[in-house]
Amino acid sequence: MERVRKQNDHKRFERLCALALTDSLSIKERRDIELHLQGCETCQARIQDYSQIGEAGMGLVAGSLALTEAAKHWDDQKAREKLESSILDNGPGGASKGKLD
Repeated sequence: MERVRKQNDHKRFERLCALALTDSLSIKERRDIELHLQGCETCQARIQDYSQIGEAGMGLVAGSLALTEAAKHWDDQKAREKLESSILDNGPGGASKGKLD
């Protein structure tokens, strides 16, 4: 019975490892995973793996999000003016007071 509980606890830490690098843990979860990592080489390796995946993956994503030639030359001034006008026309509360075009 104790072995099953420890396995369940460890599965929780495995999930926390995945979330630890996203800054989405609560203060208690962060403290729990930090304490767990002090004595668990498996989770230390898992965190390292997730970190490397994140770094490599972000490089790929950044490359795929490069601006197209058309986007580099797009003038957003008209869009900004329309947005500002809509905000001013609708006042505090935004679209709830009026209809945005």
